[in-house]
Amino acid sequence: MANLKDLQKIAEVEFKEIVNHSYIKDYKLRIVLIDGSFIDIFLSQKLKDKFGFHWECIDGKIFRYDNFPDKKARKLKSFPFHFHYENQENIQEVPFRTEIENGFRDFLNFVLGKIKENL
Repeated sequence: MANLKDLQKIAEVEFKEIVNHSYIKDYKLRIVLIDGSFIDIFLSQKLKDKFGFHWECIDGKIFRYDNFPDKKARKLKSFPFHFHYENQENIQEVPFRTEIENGFRDFLNFVLGKIKENL
């Protein structure tokens, strides 16, 4: 099972071109990106294999991939996995793998693509 240190290493090694720095505080990993935005990573301490990857963009948009049950996502085929696209209310099918480490890589590749679009 993945832990925050495993995910921190993936971010810092495999995505070093967009990662400025990262740190673990309490139950959360924060990754600060080169554009000043950040990603918060949550791994549930109580529920097995529950996670959230939340990117807070500098323009106010948010992108979050998680598998915490959300009433608004119940109709999705991928439930409980869902993707908040640009805001809290726009919930979509998951475009990422569901296993934590590979889903994290997919999410970071999405972030990488968005950052490159804005350079």
